[in-house]
Amino acid sequence: MPALSILTRAALVVACVVLAACSFIAYRSQRETGLALVTMLRGGGDESTLKQLDDADTRLYPDSVRDSTRAVLLTRLGRPAQGERVLLDAIGREPENQVLWVTLARVQATLGKRSEARAAAARASALNSQTPLVGDPAPIE
Repeated sequence: MPALSILTRAALVVACVVLAACSFIAYRSQRETGLALVTMLRGGGDESTLKQLDDADTRLYPDSVRDSTRAVLLTRLGRPAQGERVLLDAIGREPENQVLWVTLARVQATLGKRSEARAAAARASALNSQTPLVGDPAPIE
């Protein structure tokens, strides 16, 4: 019986270590995403900011903020088609996420895809009645 108790305790220790590591990875991902978002909101962002978002990407912490930030940065860096792909993948995971749809509408407007941009904006508005449709979505500058 004491051997079982030792095995049980060892298993609990291993489980705690694994869960602590997972928690740290998710925390780091959230922190790096937040720093990149602040950089982008201040009008900055370059390839190093994209690398920061890449480094923050983990299956333990899929994040729509990271995806929308990445899409806007890619668009600002002249790669809006890549930004659109990031958003479409994220929407595949989170089809009810209004922020992703709003960002998709703006990226598509930047690409000149007016009808697709209007459809994405309409979907965003349908997901949240507090987001009225007001004209065509604005392109990202």
